[in-house]
Amino acid sequence: MALEPWPGYQSMTQSRRRELLEFKIDEARLRWDLLTAQLIASAVANYEALERADGEPTEAEKAAESFAKKIKESAARGFSGEAGGWGHGLSEEAGGWGHG
Repeated sequence: MALEPWPGYQSMTQSRRRELLEFKIDEARLRWDLLTAQLIASAVANYEALERADGEPTEAEKAAESFAKKIKESAARGFSGEAGGWGHGLSEEAGGWGHG
């Protein structure tokens, strides 16, 4: 059984799932909250992988995996071990990393 990343996730279209994934990660990014961003990306990627079992990754799964990679790279470059100590000064965007 796969647990939804957030209530109502299962009934959403793939495009809506991706939109909310981006929104929720952007919220975490603006708060400079690496852990929350990682948890959101992981929850979506894991849910999507469990639900599809075989076949091609979904749009939401691909987006979550892309965000997880960016989060990992930012953490390796800018995480100082303190709350909010990641991502500072890595890009022009708020939070120091983002979409793209």
